[in-house]
Amino acid sequence: MDNTSFVYGGITATNTTLLARLFDESGINTAGSGIGHEITATLDNDPARLTVLNDFYTASVDSFQAGNVQYQFKDLSTGPHVLHVKAWDTFNNSSIKDIEFIAAQTDKLALSHVLNYPNPFAGRTTFHFDHNRQGEDLDVQVQIFTVSGRLVRTLQATIPSSGSHVPQSLNDNTLSWNGRDDFNDQLARGVYVYRVSVRSNKDQSTTSKFEKLVILN
Repeated sequence: MDNTSFVYGGITATNTTLLARLFDESGINTAGSGIGHEITATLDNDPARLTVLNDFYTASVDSFQAGNVQYQFKDLSTGPHVLHVKAWDTFNNSSIKDIEFIAAQTDKLALSHVLNYPNPFAGRTTFHFDHNRQGEDLDVQVQIFTVSGRLVRTLQATIPSSGSHVPQSLNDNTLSWNGRDDFNDQLARGVYVYRVSVRSNKDQSTTSKFEKLVILN
């Protein structure tokens, strides 16, 4: 949804674009030969909300085996949705792929899937989250607390032109943490609480969420 870094179950706007990559060694059936053999997307398991995507398929350059579908869904209701995407090869074999997402109003900054990985950890962990302000510059703050509420470490980062998932790649260590406090002392093993706070530079809207982590050092 919207970009290739989207995570299953993440947040989108109420207008969101399906991106589908198709490949088959025998080729993709875009002619709809055979009854019901079109490329389709069904929203929320409702047969009445089936969309034929043949006209939105673009073959890859110099290839009959691969191509992409791009289709925008508009004015979706806020809340969770599921899409079933179905395609056929030229021998009339079909394949289905599902994706779930949560549509949210873009005027309110929203976070989901706030986590750190690995967790529990020894050595280093990275903080992740999904949001609904794709393309905006975001200021991110991660505060780590003891279970008694004492602040022990603060991480800060600015994410330019953010994708819907942060961090935007596996090699992005912007929100990585080594388990040490603000004085670079190793924290004791055990459970800690952290708060991820995000602010959009576009309209200064903010939101935050709390989660827990475990240090094994």
